[in-house]
Amino acid sequence: MRKQLEKQSRQVTEAEAEQLAVVSDYALGVQTALNLDGTLPFHYAGIEAAEALDETATSLERLAKKGEQ
Repeated sequence: MRKQLEKQSRQVTEAEAEQLAVVSDYALGVQTALNLDGTLPFHYAGIEAAEALDETATSLERLAKKGEQ
């Protein structure tokens, strides 16, 4: 998905390119969360991934509220 966003950002206005860069950053965050490795029995990757994805969702909700204003 990030490759597609990068390709699209070359063909859009500067403002749209900035928005695509933000989306790309979020995509990287989600990808990183999904690829976390844990060291059982002390660090569970699933729990860390869920927390990271929750943080991403919270951040996206804040952005949505800003956009409504």
